[in-house]
Parts: sequence; C-alpha cells; structure tokens
Amino acid sequence: MGQPKIEPSPGFWVEEFDIGTTLKQREEIYNGRKYVVADIKKSAYFPTSPGRKTIQSMVIPFDIRAASRRRSNDIFDSFFDDPFFSRVVRREVATRPVEIEVLPLPEQDRPAGFEGLVGQYRLEASIDKETVKTNEALTLKVRFTGQGNIRSLPKPNLILPNDFEKYEPKVSETVNRQGEVISGSKSYEYVLIPRFPGQQRIPSIQLAFFDPQARHYKVERSPEFIISVQKGEGSYAAAPAGLSKEEVRLVGQDIRFIKTAVPEFRRIGASFYQSDLFRLLCLLPFLALAAAFGYKRHLTRLSGDVAYARSRGANRMAMKRLAKAEKLLSVDTQKEFYAEVSRALIGFAADKLNLPEAGVIQSELQERLQARAVDSSLVQSYMNLLQTCDFQRFAPASGAAEEMGRIFQQAKEAIIKLEKAF
Repeated sequence: MGQPKIEPSPGFWVEEFDIGTTLKQREEIYNGRKYVVADIKKSAYFPTSPGRKTIQSMVIPFDIRAASRRRSNDIFDSFFDDPFFSRVVRREVATRPVEIEVLPLPEQDRPAGFEGLVGQYRLEASIDKETVKTNEALTLKVRFTGQGNIRSLPKPNLILPNDFEKYEPKVSETVNRQGEVISGSKSYEYVLIPRFPGQQRIPSIQLAFFDPQARHYKVERSPEFIISVQKGEGSYAAAPAGLSKEEVRLVGQDIRFIKTAVPEFRRIGASFYQSDLFRLLCLLPFLALAAAFGYKRHLTRLSGDVAYARSRGANRMAMKRLAKAEKLLSVDTQKEFYAEVSRALIGFAADKLNLPEAGVIQSELQERLQARAVDSSLVQSYMNLLQTCDFQRFAPASGAAEEMGRIFQQAKEAIIKLEKAF
C-alpha cells in the first residue's frame, strides 16, 4: 500500500495525529461480515469560518497480484498459474468527501477581548520575584494549556506600567497528537526591567474562549501582580511630574542643532574649470560630432553599396533563420529543420561574399571562402555541415533530437567563427 493522499480542504486548519509506523489491526463487523481494520491516517480539522464545508476525499494507492488466465489443457499451465508468476497491478481507492455544516459562534454573552478561540483552556501566570531594584530584570511567565487548536492561541494582552521596559517574549509550544483530541500548551516568557522606584502593578491577564462542550463562553484570568521597586545602585533621571514614559524618552531631544552632518570640504584654490570633469565636458561636443559624421557615412554606404549592406546584415539574417530552425527541433519536423539550417549557412556565406543565394553551389562557395584566406579547417567544417544538412533533408527520417540539437549548435558556432574571419 502506498502513501495516502488527500487534497487540501479550504476553510480548515488541520493537525495530523501520530499513529506510529506500525499499523494496529483489529476486527470489526460491517453489514454482517467480519473485516480486519487498521487506522492509516488520522487528522483533526478545525474550521476557521462558519458555513457549509467539505473535507476532501482521500486517495489510497495499493498493489494487487493479477494471475494470468490460460485456457489451454497443457499440464504445465497449472505450474505457471502459481501466484509467484502473477503480475502486480497498481490500483487506487478513494473515500467519499465529507460535508459538514459549521455553526457560527453565538453573539449573546460574547466577552470583550474574544478573538475566536474555541476549545477548553486554562491560564497560568507567575513572576520570579515581587521585590526588585531599578534596572534589575524580573521574569513574567504566562502559560496556556488545554484542548483545541493550540497553534491559534493568541499572544497575551499584557498591560504594563509606563516605567517598565519589556522585551520580546521567548515562546515555546507543545502539541500532543496522541489519543482522540489535540492538546498541549503554549508559554510566553517575558523579561521586564523597571526603570524607576515605587509600587507597581501588573493587571490581570485574560483569555476569552468558547467551550464547545459547555456551549458558552468562558474567561480565564491570572492574578494581579504587585511589585515593589526599590532604588538601585545605578543612576536614573528623575522625570518631571505628569510626564508619561514616552514623554520621558523625549527629554534631551529638544535641542535643535545648527548642523548635524559632516560638511563637504574642498581644496583651497581649486576651481571647477581646472578639473578633469570640466575638460571632459569640453570634449563631448567634438566627440558627438565625430560620432554623427561616422554614422551618416555608414548610412550612406549602406544605401549605395549593396555588398556592404549584405555583409553588415548577414549575421542578423542568419540568426533569424536559426531561431526559426530552433522552433523545428523535433523528430516530426526533421526535414524542415535541416532545410532551415542549410538556408542559414548558405545565406550567411552568400551575403558575406555578395553571391546570389538562389544559385550558389557548395563547390563555388568553398573556392570563394578559400580565396578570402579563411582558415581551411573552418571552411572544411562549414562544408561538412552543409553536406550533413543536405543528406538529412533527402534521407529517410531516422535522426534523433539529440543529433539535431548538436547540428544546431555547430551551425551557430560556425557562423560566429566565419563572421570573425571576415
């Protein structure tokens, strides 16, 4: 049996139960027949919104042995009908989708601060010391335990006195997926530092949730903590009466400085007209004029010199034909592919040599290239590519896609090398 597969079910948060690696089998009677039953997958679905929901079907692949049937009277057929010689066939079986109706949570008696938490939970909170000195750290621990979607437990709504510094909490989470319910705990550990002496109070922390078994809302509360903060050895700034913690932080920022950044320094006696940048700017008009003159000369030659125009556009035209050939890289279009590669090779060389593309022959092409003092090995490889393309165009289709790809790369490289040779 293969691994069960199930499609995601929108509108649910899913937690998987741990059923172990060894299947526990048991016997059950269904419709008067006895079956051997084992749990292969177990999940807890937590709906995230009310309404009609669907838990998607689960597909289970498995293998069966199918014996080959023979109708012959040969005495050896019974030997080959043994299960050892049977073939394995892959099959799949799927469960039916499960339709459920998720009821909305009641509006009546909904407590303040309720964030949609459903389950059965308890809240515990503690501090490690009730008497501290200023600038001395104390630890506040908040722990939620219970049954339900442990991962959705919200962060505690912690209200602290203005004179306390609070750091991001250390969060630890434990989810128990054994048995029939999802349970566990989630803990938050805060480090608090009082900055000023006095009697400080940390109000009660609340956790509001809906209990599905009791069918009403519940609120868990922690005790209120009273902390005696004494003056420590370190110095502290006495805040003026009536200022909040945020206002105290602004003390010392009320001076507006004339300059806060490092000014830009220049060498004494230096002028812009004596810099290299100024000289370069003076040369730019002459450079632009020379570039415009060269470009105009290039356009004039293109319009009047056909050989020059064909030579300049040969590479661009050849690459367009190779791009068309690349789209034909398939065994089904083998002849069209080699024809397009051949046209790219012949057309490029004919444009470079100012020869008519329609009537050029390979022997003439080879002689013209050798007369241009092109490297003999390059000319020979170029001719070999043309002969290969001609052979594949008129031979029976027997090439492979890998061979076609190799010819394509060789043709591209040959055109680039021939371009450099000119």
